[in-house]
Amino acid sequence: MEDTHSSKQETLLKVRAALEKRGDKLLEEEYQAIKSLYKEIPELELIPKNLHLRVAHLFYLKHFAANEKAIAAEDHYVQWYIVLTGAFTTSDMRELLPGDTFGDFEPVNKRKWTHADVVARKASTVAFLLPRDLAYLIDQGNANQSHKALIAFLAESIPKFGQLSGCVKYRLARRFTERTFGSRAEILPEGSSPEHAYLIKEGKCKILAGKTKICPNAEEECTTLEELKRRARNVVASKSSQRGYISNSTTRCQIMTIEEKQWFCEEALFDDIPWKEDYSVVAATRTTVLMISRDEFSKFPRDVVEEMRRNTKERIQWQAERIRELSVSLMKINKLDSVSSYAERETPKKNGKRLSLIHISEPTRPLYISYAVFCLKKKKKKKK
Repeated sequence: MEDTHSSKQETLLKVRAALEKRGDKLLEEEYQAIKSLYKEIPELELIPKNLHLRVAHLFYLKHFAANEKAIAAEDHYVQWYIVLTGAFTTSDMRELLPGDTFGDFEPVNKRKWTHADVVARKASTVAFLLPRDLAYLIDQGNANQSHKALIAFLAESIPKFGQLSGCVKYRLARRFTERTFGSRAEILPEGSSPEHAYLIKEGKCKILAGKTKICPNAEEECTTLEELKRRARNVVASKSSQRGYISNSTTRCQIMTIEEKQWFCEEALFDDIPWKEDYSVVAATRTTVLMISRDEFSKFPRDVVEEMRRNTKERIQWQAERIRELSVSLMKINKLDSVSSYAERETPKKNGKRLSLIHISEPTRPLYISYAVFCLKKKKKKKK
């Protein structure tokens, strides 16, 4: 225990000697002395290691004569002090000895200084730093860490981005703008022309379509998914045996759900990919997106741009096929009008008896999760 105490005293004396010698610039010898404080002072252990050198430049030395007041209870702005030699007492009867700290260290420990008078009991020296300077360094360090995390995220979300040099990735990542939308917020209304492409950082979104033009056959007039769904809903609404076949919640059809690390509206980035204005995007949960304009994206390397162009064309092709499948499903439902005995003919049997149709999922779902629900009712035997 005595060895630990003497070691701490030795460290504090080295720091005092280093700070007495320091000028405008901190020398290596002086930095090494201040660096040893990080192991002796518990509060300093809370400072990230990558900031140790920069924080060391913030320390200065201050002398107090006996009975001199270091802090007054009414002071609004208070520095942070480490006692190197001497001793202090506070108005709430605490004694501060070498190695103890007092003052405002809120940027690190998140605790505000309790206003009190602090007076030097005898001639004393302290190392001090300014809390606002420390807060600035910590905020800057946190921003750098966030930017590194963003670069790692983009490397997983943009083809060939991870192969770029560190400085190029750092520069390109700064071209994105972050924005957050609440659940059910409409990020992109159908029919609008976006100025940005969006990359989902957190959350989920739904891509919906309603006004997309559909031509069922060459002889028939073009209509929209919205109109097809409305007609289909009217068809089944008139038949009690088919109630629930089509959802009444919306006239738009869900094309797909997209999640973290997926793009939408990438067409806005390319001149040669036309924007069809045939879908809307709605946040399914609280969603954070990264936005980038065509001008900003043009600064990306050519191989990254070409890979993004290829992926965008594939996504558009898949989306067009999905809309075609939906329109075919809706048109089949519309034809039920002419089939009066549809429910009677199509309802399946179980052990020779008809099943009661309760609900069939609307054709806005991917085919592999479509479903139907039937009610099986066991008749009670009559008592003799």
